[in-house]
Amino acid sequence: MSRCEAGGLPICGSAADATDRTWMERYSRQIILPGVGGTGQRLLSRATVGIYGCGQIGTPLALYLAGAGVGRLVLIESERADALCAMVLELNPLLQVTVMDPPDALDGAVEAMMDWQLAVIAGGGVALRNRLNRASLCTGRPLLAAWESSVAVQIAAAQAGVESAAPCLRCAEQAALPYLARLRAVDPLLLRLACGVAGSLLAMEVVQRLLQRPSRLWSHTYLFHPEQSLYQTVAVAKISSCPVCMNDGGCFS
Repeated sequence: MSRCEAGGLPICGSAADATDRTWMERYSRQIILPGVGGTGQRLLSRATVGIYGCGQIGTPLALYLAGAGVGRLVLIESERADALCAMVLELNPLLQVTVMDPPDALDGAVEAMMDWQLAVIAGGGVALRNRLNRASLCTGRPLLAAWESSVAVQIAAAQAGVESAAPCLRCAEQAALPYLARLRAVDPLLLRLACGVAGSLLAMEVVQRLLQRPSRLWSHTYLFHPEQSLYQTVAVAKISSCPVCMNDGGCFS
C-alpha cells in the first residue's frame, strides 16, 4: 500500500534530523562533498519541491531529487502520481511525498505554491505553463520548466516574482521562438529519450537552487535537438511588453 499523502499538504518540519543516525548514514557520501556538507544537506532535507507532471520528464526528476535527499516532494498529476510516489519512497523512505490533482484555476496554483521553495513543470501544455507562470509571480516562488515540441525539448526558468528585473517563463518562450523556427521535426522516439535528459538536468538545477548556487538557466533557456545532437543556449531578457510581467502575473484579475 502506498504511503503517499493525498489531498491537502500535511504540516511538517524538517524531513530528517541531522543528528539522526539513519539520516547521517544515508547521506554521508554527500555530506563529505565540497560545497554540500551538513549545512547543504539540511537545506535539501528541509526543502519542499512541487513537481507538475509524472511522465517522461517528471519521473527521472523526482527520482534524482529523492536520491539527493530533497525532503518533501509534491507530485501533481491525476493518473501517474501514485505509481511515482511508490517508486520515490522505495528509493528513499526518509522522504515525505504528497500527491495532488493539478489545480484548474490560478488561485489553487497560488495556494499550493506558497508552501514550496520552488515549483517545477515537467511537461504539460501551454495553458499549464501560463497558469503556473502567473502563480510564480504572485507567490514570489522560482519556477523551473521543461517541455517538448515537435522540434526540440526546451528547458527554462523564471524568477520574475523574486527579482523584479528577471524574465518570466513567457519571456523565455518568446526568446526561443526564432531558434526553434530553424529546427526540423524530430523522431518522436528520440524526443522521448531527450525528455529523460531534461528531467536529469532539471534535477541538477533544482539542487543548485536549493543549495543557493548560481546557474545560467535563470538568464537563459536551453534547447535540445536530439537528432542533430544540438544543445543551444539562448539568452533571455525581460520583455518590457510582456503581458504577464506587466500585470504582475494577473494575481488579482
